Amino acid sequence: MPTPLTEDSRLSLYTQVLGAQAASLPPVLLRLHGSGERYLSGVLKVGVARGPIARLLLRLARMPQAGESIVRVRIVPREKGEDWHRLFGDRKLFTRQDGGDGRWIVERIGLLTIYLQLQVRDRRLWLRSSITRFCGLRLPGVLGIQVVAQERAVSPDTFHSDVRIRSPLLGPLLSYSGTLRLRPNDESSEKPCAAHTHQRQRNP
Repeated sequence: MPTPLTEDSRLSLYTQVLGAQAASLPPVLLRLHGSGERYLSGVLKVGVARGPIARLLLRLARMPQAGESIVRVRIVPREKGEDWHRLFGDRKLFTRQDGGDGRWIVERIGLLTIYLQLQVRDRRLWLRSSITRFCGLRLPGVLGIQVVAQERAVSPDTFHSDVRIRSPLLGPLLSYSGTLRLRPNDESSEKPCAAHTHQRQRNP
């Protein structure tokens, strides 16, 4: 049965891009991609590239390290887009998302821009990259970044997230998966304690 869309969810970035497909999302995913500030927390298992060149690039970019990581996410709406503040242990990962021309989610991380196509299938949200730009220049497919991600509901306030990022030249670069909880706004001022910033890492 389709999920009724509220006025707020109709105005959100993701539901504008999804259009009629948004009604097929479970309530927790509609809330995740709704309006207003949202806060997430959970544990994600992070995998990193095996090749020395790819691992060096990930380290220079301060990407999350391999292992199980306590994760916190703050999503901040802004005009025509959203800012995603992710904290993997003590590693910060900031990206900025926009709606592009209404067909994509355009995600920017540093000098890199990735165009993501959205699809709802079996009440899961799928995101797949289609275009990569570096410093504004479109890269040929062989030099681009390939992203495949999915989100599925687990309970009324939790969902499972799985993100896989690879390069046609270097192979798998980064992956992370696990369950995240959508936290009430009144928990947003909670300060992470030492346990929340701990990360169990594998040796590089």
